[in-house]
Amino acid sequence: MSKHVTAIATIALVLAGCAAAPTTSPARRATPIRGTTAQQAAAASHRAPTVTRHAPAGAPDGPTAAPVTLPDGGRYMAYAAASTPDDGSDVTVVTFNTAIGNPQIKTDQKHFPTLPFYAATIAGEPDSAILCLQEVGNAQRAEVARLGERSAAFTWRYQRVGARQGNMMLIPRRYVLEKYDDPHFGWVQVVAAGKAIWRWIGPEGKPNMSQLTEPRGFQIAWLRDTRTNRRFVVLNTHLSFQAGIQEPQAKKLFDHAFRAGGDGPLVVAGDLNVRTADTDTDPDKQGKNAVVRSYFRDLVDMGPAGRPPSKTNIDWVLARGFAPVRSRWYTGTSISLPGSPDALTVSDHYAEEDVLRWQ
Repeated sequence: MSKHVTAIATIALVLAGCAAAPTTSPARRATPIRGTTAQQAAAASHRAPTVTRHAPAGAPDGPTAAPVTLPDGGRYMAYAAASTPDDGSDVTVVTFNTAIGNPQIKTDQKHFPTLPFYAATIAGEPDSAILCLQEVGNAQRAEVARLGERSAAFTWRYQRVGARQGNMMLIPRRYVLEKYDDPHFGWVQVVAAGKAIWRWIGPEGKPNMSQLTEPRGFQIAWLRDTRTNRRFVVLNTHLSFQAGIQEPQAKKLFDHAFRAGGDGPLVVAGDLNVRTADTDTDPDKQGKNAVVRSYFRDLVDMGPAGRPPSKTNIDWVLARGFAPVRSRWYTGTSISLPGSPDALTVSDHYAEEDVLRWQ
């Protein structure tokens, strides 16, 4: 097939993908959550526990200069004391790409909700995490839906971005979901894909066609913390890794984030497919990694420093209005599922868990 025919076919697929991608109807867009659901009623009566969440077993006392290995194989890092004391209101966020899009990962998606950080949120444990999940398969979504019907301990929202996968957020009952939105990148991606194909027709190399045609989007949750009565905004996303597609997606994401967050506390989590500055090996210092990082503005990386074992650090929890307290990657045998004996086989990403302190 000639380059021109392939380009035309790819453009058609991009347009079809955007047309087929589920869109948020005007009636649902940025919809305030009205009424008193079971989850909100539970949140209204939920108060700070008598004990606060502690560092995981085997963690060293005090700050660590770099991530250390825990007895369970996880990697852990603690930061210097935050400027405010621990009053039991720390916020925990987990970002995790569960890899339904990677055919080499064989983990049965229905088992993911049994992982410890899922189970804590689903069970309503006092200091459970807000889960920001990407590449969530249909079987995982169905299992979370089943569990959600039985429990008032959490709220969940799912954004379909393809026939087999989507983004998903699990929100503990401590946080009241006051408003929600889930835009797709839509025409931003169409225009970027068209430019990539035009460059390919010219002198540049062929782009990854699946990255051009795969619909993507992001979730926005406006939350109120019932322990502090403070409000903040959390976004969850999965960006493309294709240069020329990733940058405009990132610009739209962070433009929305800063509009949604205003001047208040803000968290952006997910698989950004961008390296940290200290692990960026791109010889082009103005390359796509640097461009995407420039959109972070005043958001600060809450995750561990350096590079996790065996994988590149491309998953992020960025925040404003919070200070990092401690972080961990679920590496080694710190997590496992049936048929997947360690973190390397559970997913092609490590789950990152970050504890944030209000500032």
